[in-house]
Amino acid sequence: RFVLSLNYSWRDSWAVLALFAIILSLYSVYILSFDKEVKQNAVKVKFDISIFTPFVIVLIIAYFTEGVGFVVQATFLPDIINNLKGLEGYGSLTWTLVGVAGIPSCIIWMLLAHRFGSSNIIIIALLLQAVGILIPAFSSNIYLNLLSGVLYGGTFIGLVALFMNLGGQLSRGNPVDLVREMTSSCGIGVVIAALYDEENQRPTYQFLQGTIGRSYAFETALRYKIPAGVVKRAKE
Repeated sequence: RFVLSLNYSWRDSWAVLALFAIILSLYSVYILSFDKEVKQNAVKVKFDISIFTPFVIVLIIAYFTEGVGFVVQATFLPDIINNLKGLEGYGSLTWTLVGVAGIPSCIIWMLLAHRFGSSNIIIIALLLQAVGILIPAFSSNIYLNLLSGVLYGGTFIGLVALFMNLGGQLSRGNPVDLVREMTSSCGIGVVIAALYDEENQRPTYQFLQGTIGRSYAFETALRYKIPAGVVKRAKE
Protein backbone atom coordinates (compact mmCIF):
# COMPACT_ATOMS: atom_id res chain seq x y z
CA ARG A 1 0.00 0.00 0.00
CA PHE A 2 2.89 2.35 0.70
CA VAL A 3 4.34 1.76 -2.77
CA LEU A 4 0.94 2.29 -4.38
CA SER A 5 0.45 5.49 -2.37
CA LEU A 6 3.55 6.87 -4.11
CA ASN A 7 1.76 6.50 -7.46
CA TYR A 8 3.67 3.37 -8.44
CA SER A 9 1.90 0.44 -10.12
CA TRP A 10 1.00 -2.93 -8.62
CA ARG A 11 3.95 -4.39 -10.57
CA ASP A 12 6.28 -2.10 -8.64
CA SER A 13 4.74 -3.18 -5.34
CA TRP A 14 5.25 -6.83 -6.23
CA ALA A 15 8.86 -6.08 -7.20
CA VAL A 16 9.44 -4.50 -3.79
CA LEU A 17 7.91 -7.52 -2.06
CA ALA A 18 10.11 -9.84 -4.13
CA LEU A 19 13.18 -7.84 -3.14
CA PHE A 20 12.30 -8.15 0.55
CA ALA A 21 11.71 -11.89 0.10
CA ILE A 22 15.14 -12.32 -1.49
CA ILE A 23 16.81 -10.40 1.32
CA LEU A 24 15.07 -12.45 4.00
CA SER A 25 15.84 -15.72 2.21
CA LEU A 26 19.56 -15.05 2.50
CA TYR A 27 19.41 -15.86 6.21
CA SER A 28 17.81 -19.25 5.45
CA VAL A 29 20.54 -20.00 2.92
CA TYR A 30 23.13 -19.04 5.53
CA ILE A 31 21.63 -21.44 8.10
CA LEU A 32 21.35 -24.29 5.59
CA SER A 33 24.98 -23.86 4.60
CA PHE A 34 26.08 -25.25 7.98
CA ASP A 35 25.19 -28.80 7.05
CA LYS A 36 26.24 -29.71 3.53
CA GLU A 37 24.98 -33.30 3.72
CA VAL A 38 21.41 -34.12 4.60
CA LYS A 39 21.31 -37.20 6.82
CA GLN A 40 18.15 -39.24 6.81
CA ASN A 41 17.42 -42.27 8.94
CA ALA A 42 14.33 -44.21 7.95
CA VAL A 43 12.38 -45.20 11.05
CA LYS A 44 9.45 -47.60 10.76
CA VAL A 45 6.82 -47.54 13.48
CA LYS A 46 3.59 -49.45 13.85
CA PHE A 47 0.24 -47.71 13.99
CA ASP A 48 -0.73 -47.41 17.66
CA ILE A 49 -4.47 -46.98 18.04
CA SER A 50 -4.15 -46.71 21.81
CA ILE A 51 -2.93 -43.11 21.53
CA PHE A 52 -6.41 -42.08 20.33
CA THR A 53 -7.88 -41.60 23.78
CA PRO A 54 -11.16 -39.70 24.32
CA PHE A 55 -9.13 -36.56 25.04
CA VAL A 56 -7.18 -36.94 21.80
CA ILE A 57 -10.41 -37.43 19.83
CA VAL A 58 -11.80 -34.22 21.36
CA LEU A 59 -8.53 -32.50 20.42
CA ILE A 60 -8.87 -33.68 16.81
CA ILE A 61 -12.46 -32.42 16.65
CA ALA A 62 -11.36 -29.09 18.10
CA TYR A 63 -8.67 -28.77 15.43
CA PHE A 64 -11.29 -29.56 12.79
CA THR A 65 -13.45 -26.67 14.03
CA GLU A 66 -10.38 -24.43 14.01
CA GLY A 67 -9.91 -25.25 10.32
CA VAL A 68 -13.52 -24.29 9.57
CA GLY A 69 -13.29 -21.08 11.58
CA PHE A 70 -9.97 -20.16 10.02
CA VAL A 71 -11.30 -20.21 6.46
CA VAL A 72 -14.64 -18.57 7.20
CA GLN A 73 -13.06 -15.73 9.15
CA ALA A 74 -10.23 -15.26 6.65
CA THR A 75 -12.69 -15.16 3.74
CA PHE A 76 -15.31 -12.86 5.17
CA LEU A 77 -13.65 -10.61 7.78
CA PRO A 78 -12.76 -7.71 5.41
CA ASP A 79 -16.17 -7.95 3.74
CA ILE A 80 -17.96 -7.93 7.10
CA ILE A 81 -16.01 -4.89 8.29
CA ASN A 82 -16.62 -2.99 5.05
CA ASN A 83 -20.36 -3.63 5.31
CA LEU A 84 -20.69 -2.28 8.85
CA LYS A 85 -22.15 1.20 8.98
CA GLY A 86 -19.41 3.77 9.44
CA LEU A 87 -16.59 1.26 8.79
CA GLU A 88 -16.66 1.28 5.00
CA GLY A 89 -13.10 0.95 3.71
CA TYR A 90 -11.61 -0.29 6.97
CA GLY A 91 -11.58 -3.94 5.87
CA SER A 92 -8.12 -3.69 4.34
CA LEU A 93 -6.70 -2.04 7.47
CA THR A 94 -8.20 -4.78 9.63
CA TRP A 95 -6.65 -7.41 7.38
CA THR A 96 -3.27 -5.68 7.65
CA LEU A 97 -3.50 -5.95 11.44
CA VAL A 98 -4.27 -9.66 11.05
CA GLY A 99 -0.92 -10.15 9.34
CA VAL A 100 1.02 -7.95 11.77
CA ALA A 101 -0.45 -9.72 14.80
CA GLY A 102 0.36 -13.11 13.30
CA ILE A 103 4.10 -12.43 13.01
CA PRO A 104 5.08 -12.93 16.69
CA SER A 105 2.10 -15.09 17.65
CA CYS A 106 3.76 -18.53 17.49
CA ILE A 107 6.63 -17.47 19.73
CA ILE A 108 4.36 -15.82 22.27
CA TRP A 109 1.84 -18.68 22.46
CA MET A 110 4.54 -21.35 22.70
CA LEU A 111 6.24 -19.51 25.55
CA LEU A 112 2.91 -19.33 27.36
CA ALA A 113 2.26 -23.03 26.66
CA HIS A 114 5.65 -23.96 28.10
CA ARG A 115 4.84 -22.08 31.29
CA PHE A 116 1.13 -22.75 31.79
CA GLY A 117 0.49 -25.94 29.80
CA SER A 118 -0.57 -26.47 26.20
CA SER A 119 -4.17 -27.46 26.97
CA ASN A 120 -4.83 -24.35 29.05
CA ILE A 121 -3.32 -22.03 26.45
CA ILE A 122 -5.23 -23.67 23.57
CA ILE A 123 -8.48 -23.02 25.41
CA ILE A 124 -7.52 -19.39 26.04
CA ALA A 125 -6.45 -18.88 22.41
CA LEU A 126 -9.69 -20.40 21.07
CA LEU A 127 -11.77 -18.21 23.39
CA LEU A 128 -9.90 -15.08 22.26
CA GLN A 129 -10.40 -16.05 18.63
CA ALA A 130 -14.12 -16.57 19.27
CA VAL A 131 -14.33 -13.12 20.86
CA GLY A 132 -12.64 -11.63 17.80
CA ILE A 133 -15.10 -13.35 15.48
CA LEU A 134 -18.11 -12.15 17.48
CA ILE A 135 -17.03 -8.49 17.79
CA PRO A 136 -18.27 -7.41 14.30
CA ALA A 137 -21.62 -9.10 15.02
CA PHE A 138 -22.27 -6.95 18.10
CA SER A 139 -20.40 -3.69 17.55
CA SER A 140 -19.53 -1.23 14.80
CA ASN A 141 -16.93 0.53 16.95
CA ILE A 142 -13.83 1.02 14.85
CA TYR A 143 -11.38 0.24 17.64
CA LEU A 144 -13.17 -2.94 18.68
CA ASN A 145 -13.27 -4.14 15.08
CA LEU A 146 -9.59 -3.43 14.61
CA LEU A 147 -9.09 -5.46 17.78
CA SER A 148 -11.08 -8.22 16.08
CA GLY A 149 -8.42 -8.40 13.38
CA VAL A 150 -5.63 -8.44 15.97
CA LEU A 151 -7.28 -11.26 17.93
CA TYR A 152 -7.77 -13.32 14.79
CA GLY A 153 -4.26 -12.75 13.47
CA GLY A 154 -2.73 -13.32 16.87
CA THR A 155 -4.39 -16.70 17.34
CA PHE A 156 -4.90 -18.59 14.08
CA ILE A 157 -1.19 -19.21 13.37
CA GLY A 158 -0.35 -19.68 17.03
CA LEU A 159 -3.07 -22.32 17.36
CA VAL A 160 -1.43 -24.41 14.67
CA ALA A 161 1.79 -24.47 16.69
CA LEU A 162 -0.11 -25.18 19.91
CA PHE A 163 -2.12 -28.07 18.48
CA MET A 164 0.93 -29.66 16.82
CA ASN A 165 2.98 -29.26 19.99
CA LEU A 166 0.30 -30.87 22.16
CA GLY A 167 -0.17 -33.64 19.61
CA GLY A 168 3.53 -34.41 19.79
CA GLN A 169 3.36 -34.55 23.58
CA LEU A 170 0.45 -37.01 23.50
CA SER A 171 1.90 -39.26 20.79
CA ARG A 172 4.02 -41.46 23.10
CA GLY A 173 7.09 -41.06 20.96
CA ASN A 174 5.27 -41.64 17.68
CA PRO A 175 4.06 -38.22 16.50
CA VAL A 176 3.56 -39.27 12.87
CA ASP A 177 0.17 -40.96 13.28
CA LEU A 178 -1.38 -38.42 15.62
CA VAL A 179 -0.09 -35.33 13.83
CA ARG A 180 -1.27 -36.81 10.52
CA GLU A 181 -4.79 -37.34 11.82
CA MET A 182 -4.90 -33.88 13.39
CA THR A 183 -3.66 -32.25 10.21
CA SER A 184 -6.20 -34.20 8.14
CA SER A 185 -9.05 -33.11 10.40
CA CYS A 186 -8.03 -29.47 10.07
CA GLY A 187 -7.66 -29.87 6.30
CA ILE A 188 -11.16 -31.31 6.00
CA GLY A 189 -12.47 -28.29 7.90
CA VAL A 190 -10.58 -25.98 5.56
CA VAL A 191 -11.98 -27.44 2.33
CA ILE A 192 -15.59 -27.63 3.48
CA ALA A 193 -17.19 -24.68 1.70
CA ALA A 194 -19.78 -22.08 2.43
CA LEU A 195 -22.10 -21.68 -0.56
CA TYR A 196 -21.45 -18.67 -2.73
CA ASP A 197 -24.08 -16.69 -4.62
CA GLU A 198 -22.29 -16.20 -7.93
CA GLU A 199 -24.98 -13.92 -9.33
CA ASN A 200 -24.74 -11.40 -6.50
CA GLN A 201 -21.07 -12.20 -5.74
CA ARG A 202 -21.81 -12.68 -2.04
CA PRO A 203 -21.52 -15.64 0.33
CA THR A 204 -24.81 -17.20 1.43
CA TYR A 205 -23.32 -18.50 4.71
CA GLN A 206 -24.91 -21.90 4.12
CA PHE A 207 -23.24 -25.28 4.56
CA LEU A 208 -22.98 -27.74 1.69
CA GLN A 209 -21.54 -31.11 2.63
CA GLY A 210 -19.07 -32.66 0.22
CA THR A 211 -18.34 -29.49 -1.74
CA ILE A 212 -14.77 -28.34 -2.17
CA GLY A 213 -14.33 -24.63 -1.54
CA ARG A 214 -13.55 -22.06 -4.21
CA SER A 215 -11.80 -18.84 -3.31
CA TYR A 216 -13.69 -16.62 -5.80
CA ALA A 217 -10.65 -14.37 -5.70
CA PHE A 218 -11.43 -12.54 -8.95
CA GLU A 219 -15.10 -11.97 -8.08
CA THR A 220 -14.18 -10.71 -4.64
CA ALA A 221 -11.48 -8.46 -6.08
CA LEU A 222 -14.06 -6.79 -8.34
CA ARG A 223 -16.35 -6.23 -5.35
CA TYR A 224 -13.49 -4.45 -3.60
CA LYS A 225 -13.21 -2.08 -6.60
CA ILE A 226 -9.93 -3.52 -7.88
CA PRO A 227 -9.61 -2.16 -11.44
CA ALA A 228 -11.14 -4.55 -13.96
CA GLY A 229 -8.01 -4.28 -16.10
CA VAL A 230 -5.86 -5.58 -13.26
CA VAL A 231 -8.24 -8.50 -12.67
CA LYS A 232 -8.24 -9.31 -16.38
CA ARG A 233 -4.44 -9.36 -16.48
CA ALA A 234 -4.39 -11.61 -13.40
CA LYS A 235 -6.72 -14.09 -15.10
CA GLU A 236 -4.40 -14.22 -18.09
